[in-house]
Amino acid sequence: MMSEAEIIDFVPPHDNYKSLYISNISPSLNEDEIYNILYKKFSEFGLIYGIRIFPVMKAGLLSSSLLSLHQIESSSNTGETFEKTAKLPEDSENNSGTRCVQTVSCYYAFVNFYSRLACQKARRELSGNFFINGQPSKVIGAKRSKVMESLQMLPLVKCQELAGYYLGFNGWSTRIKLLKENIAEDTEVSILSSSKKLTFCCLSEVVLEHHGIVSEGFGAWEESYTSNDSLSKIVAFHKAKKISYQRSLQDAFSKIILVVLPNGKVAAERNSSKVDIFWQEASLSPVLKVNHLDSQPENEDIDSDFADTSEDLDNINIQLLQELEES
Repeated sequence: MMSEAEIIDFVPPHDNYKSLYISNISPSLNEDEIYNILYKKFSEFGLIYGIRIFPVMKAGLLSSSLLSLHQIESSSNTGETFEKTAKLPEDSENNSGTRCVQTVSCYYAFVNFYSRLACQKARRELSGNFFINGQPSKVIGAKRSKVMESLQMLPLVKCQELAGYYLGFNGWSTRIKLLKENIAEDTEVSILSSSKKLTFCCLSEVVLEHHGIVSEGFGAWEESYTSNDSLSKIVAFHKAKKISYQRSLQDAFSKIILVVLPNGKVAAERNSSKVDIFWQEASLSPVLKVNHLDSQPENEDIDSDFADTSEDLDNINIQLLQELEES
């Protein structure tokens, strides 16, 4: 059980303390098989953001006859071209009939978690106790000197996956407040040019009803099309709408913080460092409400039918009261 609360943001988790480095992975497996093994094992500890696998190449000498035989066998078994042994660009067959080649000696991988505590638990339990295809693999914390920027937007699919994992699939919803084409009045486009552009803007919300949170997001996308091609315009129209909507949801998710409590429960908060884009009422409604005038309108002419008739209204009210009393 966790002994401390943890904050999880809707951003790519590229920090070293959320990443594990797995080395000495058997070369007898291909990358898809390695990925499936790693995902199945490490997802037991928490939601995984991503897994990246890299080969460790080893240079060596191989006779031309053996190389050709190996390539034919690999191609016939897998139906693919020979990939794990390749000729070095700068090398060539020498006088002894051998060729310098590169082979995969092993693989290594990085596993990224959203949760720091899940990453620590996986490292603690699998260190010295993790085998792939019968071969022991080393599991340690990542120590990359160059860490990627963590302030970039999390892809929408990942946002939905993260929200579903911690909040439940019924714990959140989305809605569109505004989706419209942005038509610039001062756009200078040559009449003779067949290349046109259209831009869509979207304002949407992510609603966490059980937590009383509504997060607003804004997205826009510009797409080019050919004016004399109707299909090109249709494709651009739908693509701009779709991407502007996706980006608005990404923006809305980025303003939410998940707080995982020691008892396993999850609370959600608004990120106070990110402010919503508040649209004026005029952009959402054709009716503009005026609450205050800095000065009285000039040359104001009042129709005689709407002149002050408060005295006449008082007389009418008195007459109505008398009629009610008599009845």
